[in-house]
Amino acid sequence: MFREALEDLDIALRLEQNYPDACLFKGKCSYLAGDAAAAFVCYQQLIVLNKTDPMMHVQAGNLLMASGAFEDASKAYANANDVRETAIAHYQFAKVHSLLAIFSRSVPRCWEISRTRPSRWTKH
Repeated sequence: MFREALEDLDIALRLEQNYPDACLFKGKCSYLAGDAAAAFVCYQQLIVLNKTDPMMHVQAGNLLMASGAFEDASKAYANANDVRETAIAHYQFAKVHSLLAIFSRSVPRCWEISRTRPSRWTKH
């Protein structure tokens, strides 16, 4: 299903290279098809096409956050606010930093538990 959509979007972009909607949807389809790298290339192209639209950075940040690249997502949301401050960019920035804080507290605790109670983490 996504392969056909990607082929159609490629055709649209060959006909009109500067068609932002095609870049956006190609990025979304690429991500859903399992190709996060291709999706990010589409979002970079989208940012170039829409330099004054902070939502392009927010979309890229959302992709990065969904891919687990929280530090890079944080940078994308900060870039969105550099273009023009928006509530959604601030919200997503706060959300990604909340997740980073939770992970930074959780990971050491998991290691501590695994060292003190190894039988819970090993197969019997």
